[in-house]
Amino acid sequence: MKRVGGVVHVHGALAGAMARPVALDHLVRMSDHTAIFEHAEFGTPRREHGYCTDDVSRALLVSTMFGADPAAAAIAEVSLGFLRDAVLPNNRFRSRMSFGRRWMDDGDSDDACGRALWGIGTAAMTTGLAHVRRASLAVFDRTSGFRSQHWHATAFAVLGAAAVLGTVPDHRGAAALIRDGARQLPRGQSEVPWPWPEERITYAPALLADALMAAGAGEEGLVLLRWLHTLVVRDGRFSPVPVAGFGRGDHLPGFDQQPIEAQAFASAAWRAWILTADVAWLELLVHGAAWFFGANDGSLELVDRFTHGCCDGLQADGRNENQGAESTLAFLHTMAILQRAIDCGAVVLHAGAPSETRRRS
Repeated sequence: MKRVGGVVHVHGALAGAMARPVALDHLVRMSDHTAIFEHAEFGTPRREHGYCTDDVSRALLVSTMFGADPAAAAIAEVSLGFLRDAVLPNNRFRSRMSFGRRWMDDGDSDDACGRALWGIGTAAMTTGLAHVRRASLAVFDRTSGFRSQHWHATAFAVLGAAAVLGTVPDHRGAAALIRDGARQLPRGQSEVPWPWPEERITYAPALLADALMAAGAGEEGLVLLRWLHTLVVRDGRFSPVPVAGFGRGDHLPGFDQQPIEAQAFASAAWRAWILTADVAWLELLVHGAAWFFGANDGSLELVDRFTHGCCDGLQADGRNENQGAESTLAFLHTMAILQRAIDCGAVVLHAGAPSETRRRS
């Protein structure tokens, strides 16, 4: 990876791997007429575990980033229908449904509600699927009163609200959600060398920086993201916080490493670059994307070239070969963000054959 002016250039085998066409085969394989299945055994969906609002929300978000692709459009429509049906009378979202189409909870998951708002809010700004955009906005209108004491859930909801305001600048529900979210989201501390607002970093820490930037607290978000950048990019590769978290005195690398970490950093890095035009954020985005293709602590590619699914994690002794919904959606989301950087000329892949182009997002 090299900087040339304000552009990041990627060469060699890594560029070739990242330039491969992005296929939605595994999303189709993992989905039926109800929604996307949560879990897989290797590349085969485990229907007995049913459906999860968290993953359906991600499926709606990611599918709408692939424009008018017929497979993506079908997944977006089914996902939106699931989320619309998941809304309770109190305007919270149910979290789980069995394969037999029976709801298994009473809407007690704040994370599910926050992710649902993230998914429908992002879908509400989609330009390629007008009917999905209108229907998503209607669901967002109904549910945007959601508030949570948990910062992850609040951050997801704020990202959805920011997307809505990008299309409907006078949307009162979205504006109120962002205003309240900006007050509730934790801020970094002045203490060095541990500015993180909690004693232990848990999953997807870049989400907090992303949400702070989206909520208008750009500098505070950038300060946290800069520190996280120094933590997770080591020896020229992305080495994310593992499932067990990371605290003072802990050491990286740690395992199990999850695809959602790369996706969260890619999303935050893209927003940071839009705010600052600092090429360092493009490099962080590329590091996050490259993690899927072997630029990681195990030197293992996590994308299955046959199924086009993504392995569920990087472990100390190899890959978790299961290819669940969350992992594949995190990979596709990261690739869609990378494609935006490529489309605007901020990232250039020198992959060799000019015909080797990826599906445009």
